[in-house]
Amino acid sequence: MIAGLVVLIGFAIYYFMKNNNNGFNSSQKDSGTDAMEIAKKRLARGEITNAEFEEIKKRIL
Repeated sequence: MIAGLVVLIGFAIYYFMKNNNNGFNSSQKDSGTDAMEIAKKRLARGEITNAEFEEIKKRIL
């Protein structure tokens, strides 16, 4: 029973460490790159105009 509890606590610690690291490892530059990719795709699909794309690009960079 104690061994099962230790294993359960180990999994819980692993789960929380894994989820917390995702927030700390992603930098703002990575977020900007993701946002730029989204903006490029939206421009390619015609969802936004060139002027809107340029405005988004100024805000991101």
